[in-house]
Order: sequence, then C-alpha cells, then structure tokens
Amino acid sequence: MCAWFSRYHLDQCSFSVQGFEYSRSGNPNRAAFERILVSLEAGAGHAIAFASGSATTATILQSLGPDAHVLSVNDVYGGTFRYFMRVASATMGTETTFVDFENATDDEILGALKENTKVCFPAYQSRQPLIDNSSYGSNHQQTPPSD
Repeated sequence: MCAWFSRYHLDQCSFSVQGFEYSRSGNPNRAAFERILVSLEAGAGHAIAFASGSATTATILQSLGPDAHVLSVNDVYGGTFRYFMRVASATMGTETTFVDFENATDDEILGALKENTKVCFPAYQSRQPLIDNSSYGSNHQQTPPSD
C-alpha cells in the first residue's frame, strides 16, 4: 500500500490539501473502518482508529489532563510501561499503579483506585491469557440501555 495520497487544489495561489495527504494522518481504508465502527456503536458520533498501540496509549493518556492516576495491569507491554513511567509521569504528572488483574481480588482492584483515577488499562501483552473483564463494570454505575 502506498503511504502517500495526494489530492491538492490550487485556490487563488493558496496550496490546500483536500482529501488524504499521508497515510499516518488518514487514508481511505482507515476512514471507511472508522465509519463502520460508528455505524456499529449505538449513539456513537465519531470513531478514531490508530496505526499503533503506542499512538493509542499516548492519545488516551494525553486526553486525561495533568496529574491523573492510571490503574494498569502489572504485565503491560514494555513500551507502554516506559511511556507511563518516563514520558507521562515527567510531562503530565501522571501516576500509574500496576495491579495483577488476573489474580487480584475485587477489593484489591478497588483499593488501588484513587480520587484522581481516570482510566483502567487492562491491556495485556499478546502472550498473556485472556482475562474476564466483565466484573470490572459491576462496581461502577452503569447506564441502562435505551429501548
């Protein structure tokens, strides 16, 4: 697949991009995928697809604002661990608590939550077994489905 998509339009000596310019900032396949995700999610107005897990992690953490707390699985991908501990901590004051979600009790997980906890990050490395995330929401207020 070509990384460059060009659709330029000259408008009274201005050079403006219309459509796709570079695949990392958007491309036809990603745009179609995002539209499909919006159609599948009831009430969703937008969807954003990322080219990598690192881009996803950085975007999520940056959206939390300064001095946020993150609850993360203890065996998170090494690059994500470094981003939590070196980048997000130094630039945004993000604090991260690592918990063994696979073996922790509900009380241990709830005990790791803080007043400023903004996100729970249960992203295991692919070599890890799948964990049951269904009980995580049981301790938080749930929005009833609309008819």
